[in-house]
Amino acid sequence: MGAVTVNPCLDAVTRDLRMEDKIGSIEPGKLADLAVLNKDYFAVTDAEIKQIRSVMTVVDGKIVFEEFQ
Repeated sequence: MGAVTVNPCLDAVTRDLRMEDKIGSIEPGKLADLAVLNKDYFAVTDAEIKQIRSVMTVVDGKIVFEEFQ
């Protein structure tokens, strides 16, 4: 069995929860739950993924965490 790539992993967390009508993408009518990351998830090495952190988290359209610099 081969290694799992980045895109299927991200999709598994965001879209494959059988709640596609409510979550998984940013569009009108869906819950505004998202995280703003400090690094580009698609541009880092596999080893660097563990070091990515959220600098802002939004739940139901409200900022619930924001890292101040």
